[in-house]
Amino acid sequence: MEKNLDELLSNYGDMAVLWFDVGGNNVIEANAQGARVRELQPDAVICSRLYSRRVPEDQRTYADFESLPDRMLPSERMTEDSETCMTMRHNWGYDRTDDAWKSPKDIIEFLALCGARGVNLLLNVGPTPEGNLLPEEVERLQAVGKWMEVNGESIYGTTSSPVDFDFWWGAMTQKDQTVYLHVLEWKPDGIEFNGIVGKPANAYLLADSNRQSLPVSYDANGHITKIEVPSTAPDPRNTVIAVQYDAPVVADPDAKGKYHWYTTRSKRHTEIRQNANAGRHALPEAVTGKGRQ
Repeated sequence: MEKNLDELLSNYGDMAVLWFDVGGNNVIEANAQGARVRELQPDAVICSRLYSRRVPEDQRTYADFESLPDRMLPSERMTEDSETCMTMRHNWGYDRTDDAWKSPKDIIEFLALCGARGVNLLLNVGPTPEGNLLPEEVERLQAVGKWMEVNGESIYGTTSSPVDFDFWWGAMTQKDQTVYLHVLEWKPDGIEFNGIVGKPANAYLLADSNRQSLPVSYDANGHITKIEVPSTAPDPRNTVIAVQYDAPVVADPDAKGKYHWYTTRSKRHTEIRQNANAGRHALPEAVTGKGRQ
């Protein structure tokens, strides 16, 4: 293992991330590997899977960020550097019999929800034995890329939602004095949210190249903001509304809310669902997968 690690760290240029998997309980051995990474690739960050989950966090000396259990959307906003990994279908590697593909909408939704909960998304591909990506993988990557061309500012360089809950229509990310509403379920009569103090200075659709202002109303009783929107979603997968404030965004410490969006996992599928109590759809009971691998 040591020789393999040295070869990897020495022969392939600068590395940004060392992503170990299936870490062991031997803390001394794991620390030795982490120290070697620091010596040969000092700028690389190391995921927590260098260690077994049984190893207490205060003993994970070289874990720079938390790698969550596979295919998991955390059940709440994360306060530490974290990442989750997700497949495009069921299996991680190439499997010609695996047809459980997630749609581009599924992936775009999951990307937005990860951002809202402060989690980096590591999206898996499973190349063929020849090293090629499947057409279905290329199609999905291109779809996400085109969505990012329009909406990338709502993902890149953002932080998690300013409020520790989401909404039946979707979730929020934030950058400086702008809050981005990721609207996954469109409501033609307007998008409402609570939890942020003060009336926005402006709101517009990121998909609108002219950035025409949308009508905004604000009720100080409950800090409820409502934005009037077109009758049809510009992008039914995820329409992003930029909401700008004249001052730093202030979250209402007394705001009430809950998390509506979860991942459900069965033998061959991972799906994004709303909680059955979200008030929009009666869906199967959601499973967060918290603590599961």
